[in-house]
Amino acid sequence: MKERKHSIEDLFILVTFLVYAIALLLFASLGATVYRTVTSGMQQHQIQRTAESYLREKIRQNDRADAIQIGEVEGQQALQITEQIKGKKYVTYIYADEGMLKELFISAEKEPKLQDGTALLEMQNLTFEEEGDGYLNIGLQTEQEKMHRFLIRKRSNSL
Repeated sequence: MKERKHSIEDLFILVTFLVYAIALLLFASLGATVYRTVTSGMQQHQIQRTAESYLREKIRQNDRADAIQIGEVEGQQALQITEQIKGKKYVTYIYADEGMLKELFISAEKEPKLQDGTALLEMQNLTFEEEGDGYLNIGLQTEQEKMHRFLIRKRSNSL
C-alpha cells in the first residue's frame, strides 16, 4: 500500500511538471510571435516614414516653376524633377519598380529605363496625383501595409 501511494504521488508530480513545462513553451512561443509581429510592423512603418521624408525633401529642394511633373518611365508612373546644371538639362525620376523605390538621374536627352534606377527602399507601389491648387497626393505602399497617402503643396504651383 505504501509503494502504491508513492507511485501516485510521483505520477502527480510528473504530470504537474509537464503541464507547467508545456505552458512555459506555449507562452515563450506566443511571446516570440508577438515580438516578430511588432518588429515587422515597426520596420514597415520606418520604411514608410523614410520614403515620405525622402519625397518631401526632394520636392522641397526642387520647388521651382516647371521643375516637378508627374511622368512615366517605361509606362511606370514616376515623379519627374528637371534641373539645369552648367547649361545642360537633367531629369531625376523617382518611381517604384520590382518591389523597390528607385531614383534615376539622367540627361534629359536620354531615354529612361526602369532597370537603370538606383534602389533606395523596399516599396511595392508608388502613386502620384495632382489635386489642384499646387497639391500633390502621393501614395506609398510597402510590402504588407495598406496604401499610405499624404499631401504636399508646392509653393511654386508648377504642377
